[in-house]
Amino acid sequence: MVKRVASVGQGRLALLSQNMAYLTVEVDADEVEIIGLVVWKGGKI
Repeated sequence: MVKRVASVGQGRLALLSQNMAYLTVEVDADEVEIIGLVVWKGGKI
């Protein structure tokens, strides 16, 4: 699952989806494990 992460203070994070069909979820920072980074490059290969 790919989400954008935003700090909302007091050790809490907001998990945001680019797809507006999914709501923002707020969680404690210790509940989240970041395992990668999404990278995108456009143009001719």
